[in-house]
Amino acid sequence: MRARYPLEVIVPDDITNAILRQMSDKLSVLEDIKVELKQFKEETGRNFSELRAEAIITNERLAAVERTVEDLGTQMLLMGRYVKNSHSKAILDLRKRVGKLEKKVG
Repeated sequence: MRARYPLEVIVPDDITNAILRQMSDKLSVLEDIKVELKQFKEETGRNFSELRAEAIITNERLAAVERTVEDLGTQMLLMGRYVKNSHSKAILDLRKRVGKLEKKVG
């Protein structure tokens, strides 16, 4: 039976060199990936810090809006009560005046 690859073609030094070259290339790629991951991590950290700062500012602004809405609600409630009371007084006054007029007329 004849070998598929003749022994003369397979030279251990060439195979070793090829494997070492492939390993070196893969290590180089891994180092590049490591650098890219480090940059990505740093960039993500910066973005997270910026987002946290923006969230703090947004929360402060929302707190101001919330206080304003609460104040407005209180003012509207008080205004509604005032209007109701003033209208009630005006209606009572008008009823008295109409009653006096009806007595005079009739």
